[in-house]
Amino acid sequence: MSASYGIFDLRRRISELVERAAAGEEIVITKRGLPMARIVPMTPPRITSAEERERIIREMREFREGLAARGVKVTQKEIKTWINEGRP
Repeated sequence: MSASYGIFDLRRRISELVERAAAGEEIVITKRGLPMARIVPMTPPRITSAEERERIIREMREFREGLAARGVKVTQKEIKTWINEGRP
């Protein structure tokens, strides 16, 4: 879902619009009625299904196994650090 706001509204409501974008909404900024820019979330949507979660876990295991096959050891602590670095 997206909503449109003029530059004047953007100036008055920037905090609210950024929060809405962070929650997943796309905000379109217009100037004289013409779309000029978008405010979009920085992170992808949250995982919503068990199948998606299982797919991601399987891909992470395959990635780790591929590294191990090349002689690169990755610890759980390093993986947790990488995950946390990817979070806002």
